[in-house]
Formats: sequence, structure tokens, C-alpha cells
Amino acid sequence: VRTESLVNPTFLANMTQLWRHDARLAQQIDEIPLDAALDVQPSKAGPPTASVTTHDGRKLYLHSRHDPLREATDFCKTLDTADAHCVVLCGMGLGYHVKSICDMLGDEIVIFIAEPDLVTIKTALEHTDLSGELAGGRIDFLTSLEKASFHDHLQRHSTMLMLGTVFAVPPVSRELHADFHAHCRQAVNDFAAFWRMSLVTLVRNAAITCRNIANNLPTYVSTPPLAELRG
Repeated sequence: VRTESLVNPTFLANMTQLWRHDARLAQQIDEIPLDAALDVQPSKAGPPTASVTTHDGRKLYLHSRHDPLREATDFCKTLDTADAHCVVLCGMGLGYHVKSICDMLGDEIVIFIAEPDLVTIKTALEHTDLSGELAGGRIDFLTSLEKASFHDHLQRHSTMLMLGTVFAVPPVSRELHADFHAHCRQAVNDFAAFWRMSLVTLVRNAAITCRNIANNLPTYVSTPPLAELRG
């Protein structure tokens, strides 16, 4: 973890937990230059908002310029979370949606944050204290669609994925990195479907195996062992 005086307490607390649960991502964040960050500015309500410039020169705000916390809370209330055990959040922003989801659904919820831009993650960790949420090990980051790494992250929480997954796509993520988020959602759905099928196959095969063992048991116990053929 960085120890320079420029590192703020929020970033230090967040990175401490990130190193414990995702050392590879923590190393990548630590290697980003200190001055690399999104354009962050205070909102009218006080908490900061942030903006990015698109490839065609447009400025996109990741959160409301008036009240970003309320905006995040209102958005999360629109999600159908009745049977949710896992939430895939498309776009990290400054982390406000993460806190709102945890407040709504409690500490047992698993949150996958799909965010391909490491500078965005770094900026969020510098401005929003997520150390408590990160400490539970139920927040995971999907920063790449590379299959091996992607599946490794999903497999850690495969049971929760199968029990019920909700996709949270804030409005800005429908423009910013939209292709990444679309492919990410499809990949998560494919993974969950694969694991459901694997579980069903396992249960079915287990029943067949137990039945075969039971039917063969009389022959097993009444047949002399191969030791009699020695020599």
C-alpha cells in the first residue's frame, strides 16, 4: 500500500482491504500515477461528483451534479431485489451505488462491480469510504472479459449467482463502456446457466451412481477378491 503523504486516509483504508481480498487489482491500482484521476468536483448538495470526456469530446457526469447520493439511492430502489443474492453493478462511478445496495440488501449480498477503467476505481477509492463493505469479502471487481480471470472471480460466488442475480445498470453506463457492460452481462448469464446445468447433472448422476452401487452391492460382497488369483 502506498505510504506517501499525498495518500488520503480514505484511500489508505480502502486499499488495505483491497489488498486483502484482491491483491492483483490492488497492485494494478497502486501502479497508477498518483495524479491520474477523474475530474472530480463538489455537487450542490456537497458530496463530489465526477465526469469523463468521451471519445467524441462530450462530457459525461457519472453522478448527479445536484445530489449524487440521493440519485444513487433512488436508482437502487428501482431494482427488483426480491430474490436477489447477487448484484452485478455496471459501472463503479464514485461508489455511491455500492453503498446504497449494501444499505438496502444488507451484508449478505454479493456485489460484482463491472468497471474496465482502473482510474475510475482509483478515484472512487480516494473519495468514498468502502472499507467496511470491502472487508466482508463480498465485493468483487470485474475489470476484464478475459475468460480465465473472469470465471475465476465469478466462481468464488457461484452459489449466490445461481440463487438470484440482479443487474444494476445506471443511466451513464448505457453510454459509457456500453459494449463492455453488455458483454459482461451476457458472460455472467452464461456462467450462471453453466453452473446450474452442472449442478443438475451432478444431482442426477449422484442418484444414478447410488442406485448402481446399491444394485451391485450383493455381487460385491459375495464375490471372492482378486487376491485368490495371485500367482
